[in-house]
Amino acid sequence: MDGCTFGRGFDGEMAGMSFAGRDRHLATAPNRLNRDRGRNAMSQKTVQAIIGRLLTDEDFRQHFLQHPRDVLTALHDQGFELTACEIEALMRTDRALWRDAATRIDSRLQRCSLRGG
Repeated sequence: MDGCTFGRGFDGEMAGMSFAGRDRHLATAPNRLNRDRGRNAMSQKTVQAIIGRLLTDEDFRQHFLQHPRDVLTALHDQGFELTACEIEALMRTDRALWRDAATRIDSRLQRCSLRGG
């Protein structure tokens, strides 16, 4: 795969730990799960917002299509919660999808570019 893991299993998460380390790991699991759920939910909302903007904001979409890493890095730097895996996944998504899907959305939901050209 590409080095991104979306949810690790028991073996991957605890590989190489001593028995004492595993006991501590398991004892703190509920707290970690709640923290991770909150972070994952926030990150998922961010991804959904970015996808929505890619489909409805022509200027944003054009800039993303020309410089995807720059756009996503700038959003991350502005405080948008994006993991490296999410940035990579958005960049690897077929660029034609963003243009094609945008043409299928009702124009009343679109933010059109006011730039010429």
